[in-house]
Amino acid sequence: MAIYLNSFLLKWLMEFLARGKRGIVYLDEVGGRKVVVKKARESSTALNRIENEANWLRKLNKEGIGPKLIEEGEGYFIAEFVDGTPFGKWIEKNMDKKILIGILKQCRTMDKMKVNKYEMHNPVKNIIVNDKPVLIDFERCKFTHEPKNVTQFVQFLVKRKILERNDELNAALKKYKEGYSETDFKKLISLL
Repeated sequence: MAIYLNSFLLKWLMEFLARGKRGIVYLDEVGGRKVVVKKARESSTALNRIENEANWLRKLNKEGIGPKLIEEGEGYFIAEFVDGTPFGKWIEKNMDKKILIGILKQCRTMDKMKVNKYEMHNPVKNIIVNDKPVLIDFERCKFTHEPKNVTQFVQFLVKRKILERNDELNAALKKYKEGYSETDFKKLISLL
C-alpha cells in the first residue's frame, strides 16, 4: 500500500481525528473500510514513538489486543478504525462487569508478555468500547520485568469508586504483583 508517505497529501486528503503529544491521527478509507493513519508530530521530540507503537501493535495483535495493524512505515502506521465510545464517557453511564473483565484480561495478557502500556492508571482515552473493549494508543509501551497493567487498572477502578479499597483487595493486589499467577488474577476478578 505505502501511499501515506507524503505528509502534504496526508494533511489534505484525510479527515483529522485526534492530536496527541507525539502523534496526529487521521481517519481515512482504504479498500472500503475505515482506517486510522497515525503519523509522528513534527514538533514532537520523542524519538521513534510511532514505530514503537506499530511494533507493539504487531505483537499484541497476535494476542487479540489492539486495532489490527494494516501497514507501517517510517513515521506512520495504518490500523483498523475502532468505532465506539471512549472508555471515560462509557464508564460514566455503564457498569458492565463483562467489559471491565475484558479489559482486565487484556491487561493480564500484557503482564504475561512482560509489556507495560503505561496508560492503565487513567485509560479514559485509551480504550474504545462497543460490544467489547479495544485498547488503543501503545506508543509508550515497553518491555519490563515488572509490568503494572492489571494493578494500574485496578487502581483506576478504585479511584473511580467502582471498586472499594479494603484489606482483601490490597492483599490480592500484593499477591498478584509477587508472582503474576493466574490464581491471583482470578482472585482480583472475583472482587469486581
